[in-house]
Amino acid sequence: MLRHPCRRWGRFRDEVSVAAKDQVRREMMAERRRRWGTRVGPHGEVVGRITALAAYAAARRVACYMATPGEVDLEELVRQRLEAGVPVWLPRFNGVAETYEMVSVTSLQTQVVIGAFGIREPALALPAVPSVERCAADVLWLVPGVAFDACGNRLGRGQGHYDRLLHGARGVRVGVAWDWQILAAVPHSAHDIPMDWIVTDTRTIACGAVRAGQAV
Repeated sequence: MLRHPCRRWGRFRDEVSVAAKDQVRREMMAERRRRWGTRVGPHGEVVGRITALAAYAAARRVACYMATPGEVDLEELVRQRLEAGVPVWLPRFNGVAETYEMVSVTSLQTQVVIGAFGIREPALALPAVPSVERCAADVLWLVPGVAFDACGNRLGRGQGHYDRLLHGARGVRVGVAWDWQILAAVPHSAHDIPMDWIVTDTRTIACGAVRAGQAV
């Protein structure tokens, strides 16, 4: 029997997906390196699609990210919010806990530095967002990834950092990617946290509708 690509398969699926994830991750990262240094896509198109979402307008807080080479760069969106006087949450690596935490910033110039892995992140002097705030329903999450599918399944870099950040979070989750990163199906495990929406340079995907068997 053919299984629906959105359906999770339990323990057998989790065991199989580890190797499958690694294979897809290698292929997608190789493709990213191939495209890196070229005009990978219009970042502004993605920003425009994000800001057009009703969930964006309704959100009181936005959890964003600082792009690594080849990812969709959302700095334009971050600057728009900061110039409007609205803080933005950005991830910062906590070396003691060996995981990421979210931090509220009001300035990219004075509060963001180069972090442990060469990625821009909030300065250490800034306090981390408390867990109760991180899990609030009025937070819009903008989440990068190596690959996605229309069901909302996301493939990250393999460390599980974003799944831990999103654990318990009740806010709307938006995967952000170039359209070439959207695959027919992404290997996924029962503990992986799916996206509610995916926004690319060419389309906006309502993942909940796809999971319900509706058209994109």
